[in-house]
Amino acid sequence: MLDIAYQDESVLIVNKPKGMSVEPDGRGGSLVEAAREYCGCAYACHRLDAMTGGLVLIAKTRKARDEAFAMFRESVGLGVAGEDGGLVSKVYLCETVRAPKPSSGELAGYMIKDPKRARVRVYDRPVPGAKLARTLFHAVSSTAGGGCLVAARLLTGRTHQIRAQFAAAGWPILGDEKYGDWIVNRERRVRGQRLWAAGMSFGETLGLLQGLSGKEFWVRAPFAPGLDPAAVKRAAAFVMKKNC
Repeated sequence: MLDIAYQDESVLIVNKPKGMSVEPDGRGGSLVEAAREYCGCAYACHRLDAMTGGLVLIAKTRKARDEAFAMFRESVGLGVAGEDGGLVSKVYLCETVRAPKPSSGELAGYMIKDPKRARVRVYDRPVPGAKLARTLFHAVSSTAGGGCLVAARLLTGRTHQIRAQFAAAGWPILGDEKYGDWIVNRERRVRGQRLWAAGMSFGETLGLLQGLSGKEFWVRAPFAPGLDPAAVKRAAAFVMKKNC
């Protein structure tokens, strides 16, 4: 059963559960396959890690998918994906094992993929083959054990960007087995990273995507059921207004 945040004739926005892959992987049960059962045709316009839940834009036709790809490319062409004036902004909510210091700001570094280990490495200076990664963050509220709920806005779209950058900064995401603090994960008996694509907003969109124009969508993260999405939206407003 799809948890649909929005739909029109061209697209769906679905709140994907943790543990479900976006694209078919041969094992069945992917988001795209579920969407095809629901509406006949479905094409993912971007991706989330299987163990990251949250909002995903799904196109109902190839033409709508192509327009969505162009929309994301146009945002990237402005310098950073989702920059002020761009077409798409994505905000994540995560729970970190310790509070970020400072409580608000920007992480900027250089990331390079390590295909042998299926992970990325973060550097504080340019290195051959690395790409710039920028993430804005703002603490929302403290959690048990000295942790923190943090809103993060992607300015670039690198593999494992939030997970790797937060870990490199010293406040990894709780439950993350690849970049996180294994001792804390075991002590708190948390499996699977507490990271959720909680918000998605759009600038002026045209064509088959015009139904998204000026709209924004917010959902709750299962690991923070008592936190109203409005609280994440208020925290996100800080990083949305930041001069990028």
